Amino acid sequence: ADRRDAPTVTLHAVEVSEIDPPSSKDAVVWRLLTTHPVASCEDALRVVELYRRAHVEIVAGRVGRKVGEIAPHFGLA
Repeated sequence: ADRRDAPTVTLHAVEVSEIDPPSSKDAVVWRLLTTHPVASCEDALRVVELYRRAHVEIVAGRVGRKVGEIAPHFGLA
């Protein structure tokens, strides 16, 4: 390989869909790309949890609240 080539990064995809949405057009679907290994359903669930927690931190920062104040609204204790 030419040393000017960009380094290779392995990505794994995880798709999560809401099971019982209020309507089909309101269904939440997350398509996540991650460098974490995903070889099983358990691995996928672990990745979803990491992204869910990160999402809560981002939302908290945007609305000027502490993570602990909004975490219960996302099903996090």
